[in-house]
Amino acid sequence: MPRSLAPAVKPISSENSDEGEPANLQGPDSPLRSASRSSAPGLPLNPRRRLGHPNAAAYLMPEMPPPARIPPKPKRKVIQESPYPVFWVEVFDEAHQKWFPVDPLVTESIEKPRAFEPPSNDRENSMSYVIAFEAEGCARDVTKRYTKAYNAKTRKNRVESTPGGERWWRRTMRAYSRGWVSIADQIEDTELAVAEGREPMPKNIADFKDHPTYALERHLRRNEVLVTMHAIGRVAAGRDPTSPGGKKMENVYRRRDVKIARSADAWYRLGRDVKMGEQPVKIVSPKARPGDEDIRDEGDKRASTNLYTEEQTKLYVPPPIVNGRVPKNDFGNLDIYVPSMVPEGGIHLPCKSPDFNLEYALTAKR
Repeated sequence: MPRSLAPAVKPISSENSDEGEPANLQGPDSPLRSASRSSAPGLPLNPRRRLGHPNAAAYLMPEMPPPARIPPKPKRKVIQESPYPVFWVEVFDEAHQKWFPVDPLVTESIEKPRAFEPPSNDRENSMSYVIAFEAEGCARDVTKRYTKAYNAKTRKNRVESTPGGERWWRRTMRAYSRGWVSIADQIEDTELAVAEGREPMPKNIADFKDHPTYALERHLRRNEVLVTMHAIGRVAAGRDPTSPGGKKMENVYRRRDVKIARSADAWYRLGRDVKMGEQPVKIVSPKARPGDEDIRDEGDKRASTNLYTEEQTKLYVPPPIVNGRVPKNDFGNLDIYVPSMVPEGGIHLPCKSPDFNLEYALTAKR
């Protein structure tokens, strides 16, 4: 059966159009409207029907929003418990007057305190504080009993490593004390002190940083100085082909041989004066300030600072009050940074009164 031919559609051009504007192919008067009835309303025409049309460039493609993106489902975090215990019990041995640990759950051990400390790569467990609570409600810090390197590693994660932290922790634990020291507490304190004293010298450079017993010259601060160069040991500090054994060794000193050094003005603000004829133990360059990069090539013309230890100073004695006249400094003031700087015969009163002779005192910030 022969197919019926579709009626020819006359193309619309600018010559046979009434207006000079492009024709809307989707309008009601468009001759192609009947040809696109089968398509869904609002959708563009078939590209084959628009092929070769003179007004194809004027066709407006409707904006279609992209499909909504489904967010990925979050992965469930798997919690892995540490293979080391986080709590255990201590049993008191009345015969020996001492405590020993018992762990029946994880390590299944008795009187093995060094088996409880997890390694440093265990992210789920870190033994920084071990607090023992008794039935009476009192508590004691027994961390030194269970750690292998308390001063070299554990102490750096505790509050004692911060300025004033040791005093704060001691004051905090005082609230949990029983109020009196028993014989068992004295024995336990001795046991913890012996365990800390038996700790060996660190074997790597990082553990010497802020160690309370040992010190390296490379770790000294700006205001610290070694008063004696007597070394008590050596530690490997890298490779050196020229040295025997191929290792570069560095001297180890005692922390008690490290002293704090201050300038003469800093000692004066603490009520002390540098003795006559004393030589500085250390000379430090001025601190860098913002903008010093521009003058670095020219050289810093600021004077260096001389530092002295406390042994090189003496107590500052201010001039006494004579005939009721308060002594003054070059600026017409009286320096009172500490109570010992009050001149003999006078009293520092926090008030102002015109009834007696006085001068303004320059005090330190509190």
